[in-house]
Amino acid sequence: MEKTLVLLAAGLGSRYGSFKQIDGVGPNGELLMQYAVFDAMRAGFTRIVFIIKPDMLLTLRRLCGGALSRKVRVSYALQTPQNLPGCYRTPPLRQKPLGTVHALWCARPLIETPFAVLNADDYYGVTAFEQMSALLDHLKPQHQAAMIGYRLAHTLSDYGTVTRGICAHCGETLTGITETYHIGRGADGIVRDLQTPHAPALEDGTLVSMNFWGFTPWIFDPLEACLTRFLNGLSKDDIQSEYQLPTMVGDLMAQDALHVAIRQTQETWFGMTYMQDKPQVRQSLAALHQAGVYPPSLLD
Repeated sequence: MEKTLVLLAAGLGSRYGSFKQIDGVGPNGELLMQYAVFDAMRAGFTRIVFIIKPDMLLTLRRLCGGALSRKVRVSYALQTPQNLPGCYRTPPLRQKPLGTVHALWCARPLIETPFAVLNADDYYGVTAFEQMSALLDHLKPQHQAAMIGYRLAHTLSDYGTVTRGICAHCGETLTGITETYHIGRGADGIVRDLQTPHAPALEDGTLVSMNFWGFTPWIFDPLEACLTRFLNGLSKDDIQSEYQLPTMVGDLMAQDALHVAIRQTQETWFGMTYMQDKPQVRQSLAALHQAGVYPPSLLD
């Protein structure tokens, strides 16, 4: 089966301080997204779509697009504030993107097969791509999706709090997802929302979304409807609100319009939420190369 990998690479990286998507962290300067592409290709994905800001296009083509296009079909979708459904017009002062739902909507014309979508600045692990590839092989054309879930303890940063989609599930079926902010491990060793008084403790083994979703092209019609409702509900001077994929999935599940299979991975996620995370990411990637999980270089 033909399968597409969609990489969300248009975020601003405000907590990191720069465009972390194009920050080389592998032993030879590899980007984190190059590991996702490598793992996806050996799991059977046959096309790559990068969703980027327009000013990233030439840089991304130079860093990885040219060599990659000799191995797999590569396309680029541009996320811009002007490319929107309906009659909504972005306020002139807005700088933030409108969220990952809008990002995926911008890629709609390029996606014709079942696809996985994930963050370009996260490391997901080899077996997670194998799990997602198998899930996509069995999705029905309509009303079904898939998600790879990670243990919460495997997704924390030592340098600040994180946002995670806390998953409720019945066996291998997702029943709910709640975007939870400011998650971290407190001085008492307990994980919780550190900025909300009396927030409940979160178990280390709680399954969370790291934005690793699987869909069929059917999703784009309900996605557009959800995005249009979100935009129509914004005030004219709102320059901050974003609509994220976990929220959209939850909205569609609440309407009984989408059923989501969830698979837990034993992989340990890592990424660069903060600049201080970078040395640990470098060390982890170097260890994977040394262990033979990856060849000496992904740049060949």
